[in-house]
Amino acid sequence: QMLLPEDPDLRIPGSREFVAALRIAAGEMEAADALLSAPNVDPRLRNALKTLVAAIGRQPLDADEPTTASEFLARSWWSQANWNIPAALLDARRARAIKDSALVFARIAQLEFASGNLAAARKACDAALAMAPEMATALTVRGFLSAAENRLEEAENWFERAMAVDPRLGDAWLGRGLVRYRRGRSTEALDDLRLAARRQRDRALFRAYLGRLEVVSGWTEAGLEELKLALELDEKDPTGWWFSALERFQRHRVNEAVEFLEGA
Repeated sequence: QMLLPEDPDLRIPGSREFVAALRIAAGEMEAADALLSAPNVDPRLRNALKTLVAAIGRQPLDADEPTTASEFLARSWWSQANWNIPAALLDARRARAIKDSALVFARIAQLEFASGNLAAARKACDAALAMAPEMATALTVRGFLSAAENRLEEAENWFERAMAVDPRLGDAWLGRGLVRYRRGRSTEALDDLRLAARRQRDRALFRAYLGRLEVVSGWTEAGLEELKLALELDEKDPTGWWFSALERFQRHRVNEAVEFLEGA
């Protein structure tokens, strides 16, 4: 629930943009758009926030060319939402060229990790945590880095630190769930992945991993429903296609498995 007065004073400089950002975070896109349409809104912040709206809704981007760090970061999210990780990373680096901040370094760390650049991801993550030791997103990246290096107990501790800061962060629950599964704690792993999916219901990635783990844990019908939902939420995310193909292949339905692989 948003802790805002019913009728905030929008005459205060910057208040309209701030309230619009909160509306976006709450998923109230129409209310945010109405706020951003006012003539006295900072044009660069309007551009950044409208880009975020397009990213969340996976809409075509209709925005001016970025010139500020905030705008480059927003476009980075839009590119990632459209599965263009190289473009997302490039924009995050452009944001850093304008301004060093914990948020920028954490964003770079996420994208370097997604690109398989573990050393670069660790360097950026360390920079973020040096500026903001309790930043949940950076703590989560450290967890994934530790997991990638097979330091599973350490990874679980990083994820739990992130959860303590922000219990709503689905990535931390996903990470701990995957680590717990690798440590042979399947029931706890399922609990974590289910919580991740509840906290961010529109994340296809969470649904795909939950579906796969439910299938291998014997919850086949529920798992198949989650995999189906993953494809409905984001057909561009290859994870749901891969796991669906694997499930068909393991049931010797090879033609269907090939069809899912082609979808990925």
